[in-house]
Amino acid sequence: MTFRRVFLLLGLAVSLALVVGAIAGAMLLSHGGLFSGQNQSSTSQGGDAQADVPPDATLTCTGLIDVDRGILPLSPLQTGLILKILVREGQRVDANTPLVELDNTLAESQVKKAKAEVREAELQVELAQEAARKFASLVEQQKLAVQAAEKRLSAQKTQIQQLEELVKTKVKDKLDLKFAQEQLSALELELDQAKSKAKELENTNPLLPVQLATRKKDEADASLTAAQKQLSFCTLTAPAPGVVLRIQASQGQVWNGMLPQPAIWFRPDEPWIVRCEVEQRYVYRVHEGMECEIFDDRLDKPSWKGKVQHCSRWIGPKRQQSDTPLAWHDVKVMECIIVLDKPQEEPLIGQRVRVVFRGKQSP
Repeated sequence: MTFRRVFLLLGLAVSLALVVGAIAGAMLLSHGGLFSGQNQSSTSQGGDAQADVPPDATLTCTGLIDVDRGILPLSPLQTGLILKILVREGQRVDANTPLVELDNTLAESQVKKAKAEVREAELQVELAQEAARKFASLVEQQKLAVQAAEKRLSAQKTQIQQLEELVKTKVKDKLDLKFAQEQLSALELELDQAKSKAKELENTNPLLPVQLATRKKDEADASLTAAQKQLSFCTLTAPAPGVVLRIQASQGQVWNGMLPQPAIWFRPDEPWIVRCEVEQRYVYRVHEGMECEIFDDRLDKPSWKGKVQHCSRWIGPKRQQSDTPLAWHDVKVMECIIVLDKPQEEPLIGQRVRVVFRGKQSP
């Protein structure tokens, strides 16, 4: 029993030592390890790492394959039933190529209604313009009407004077004079009305109805533009030439814009780049113009070549967060952009690579 108990205790001690060693190794690798630089990789990994890292490397870091300005999440801007998915994953398309088509019945009806309102507004503008063209002749006609009323009033006054003389001589009856005086009052009222209308026309701006009709037409045009825009939102198109990476929408699905993922992930035809993160302690080793070799997984053969295009002026948190529980997350890095030299074989978006910076700086 004593020997068996000692044997179990020894086994537990060995297992505990192995676990502690594995945890320490994982923490060392996550904090820097192979990808932090030549000096650290040689000390932390021994002879094997020294064989894995090129001896002339200024620095070795990790990066992610991307394109300039990144991949684009595309989704319809209109809610509705998805009628058709017009592309397939991996398909290369031109700019403005339709990708997803929604049911546009309601949007088309709104466009037809807006077009009818525009036509009605155009007729109102034409009527107002026609009235404005006729306004000058109306003013002249009213002036002539005032002159005619004045002449009739003057003639009636002359006739009354004559009747008054005839009444004195009893040639005419007073009833005739009274009737003539009533006609004179009517003519005076007619003249006042004609002058009032003429003054009203003089104070009237004939262009106001045209301006009002034009404003209503502008509002109708704006409504039509909005309706046509809503109709265009029923079709999702490619914003630029590129490749459809992933389709996350389905025919028959009701798209409401509330889903966390886009309908399509799209890669525009932009220059291939590597987003590389350099830890703060190695920032001084990297500068713009440095030549780089990019490796896929192993450092035995470079897959692509590139050049440092830009080094960020910001030391910040890592963009590429590791999902390893034991990884160090409180690491400050500088992001640099590496442009690939026209790769014969297209890399994969999001592919993790190793970047070897060389000491030579291109002119």
